[in-house]
Amino acid sequence: MEDITEDQAAANYRVTAGELRQFVERFERLEAEKKDIADQQKEVMAEAKARGFFYH
Repeated sequence: MEDITEDQAAANYRVTAGELRQFVERFERLEAEKKDIADQQKEVMAEAKARGFFYH
């Protein structure tokens, strides 16, 4: 097994931290998109209801 220098360990940590940050950012973007889609769905249903298609 080879020894890892402090510089290599720090570089590995930065890469891992960067990858984790990218995953979190992607997840947050998807959450925002999901909220936007849900809002759009509500608008469509409200419009359909206003036009008399639903009586709930």
